[in-house]
Amino acid sequence: MAALPHDTATAARRVADRFHLDPLDWYRRPVTPDHLQTVSNCVLQDRRLEIHYQSWRRRAWARIDPLGLVLKAGRWYLMARAGLKIRAYRLENLTEARPLDETFERPEPFDLASAWRISVQTFEAERLRLPAVLRAAPSAFDRLSRIDQAMAEALSTAPIEADGRRCAQVRIESIEHAADLLIGFADEIEVVAPEDLREALRRRARAILQMYG
Repeated sequence: MAALPHDTATAARRVADRFHLDPLDWYRRPVTPDHLQTVSNCVLQDRRLEIHYQSWRRRAWARIDPLGLVLKAGRWYLMARAGLKIRAYRLENLTEARPLDETFERPEPFDLASAWRISVQTFEAERLRLPAVLRAAPSAFDRLSRIDQAMAEALSTAPIEADGRRCAQVRIESIEHAADLLIGFADEIEVVAPEDLREALRRRARAILQMYG
């Protein structure tokens, strides 16, 4: 605010007094990554970064051109150019971030929102590989939409069956991940296929019965 011209700062304060954005869902606390300040400075200065990044696949050092920051559901991500590719890095997974004495030319044209949208679409396409068929009661749709919007949309737009349920094919990340998600819906969502997912749910149901039976 201090860096803005007087008229602009006045307008910004007027908006800030009347509009507040809280990007977190209920019962979640904000996460401030250790290297957020360092990374944001390099983004503003077009300054090259050397990072050590730990993903679920591997750990590696990389020299990157930081292009922009994205805050999604309370988590910070960095869009950066690594070699010829533009990719997203989750800031919490940066174990080190070292500014270099090098600047870089931003790619032209570059639109941060479009780059992020492409990254999200690519991630979801790679993650959701397995097909499954589900039957869901209307009472499940609202809660399901907060957990997996694509799955909820596929089910809520499917034809209504005689008992009021809807049946649709969806994509899941893995058998175990889907079983963990769906067990909480009890009889509101039925897995029609694959059989491996039905068996994973049976195992979890037996374990619950053994604990509480």
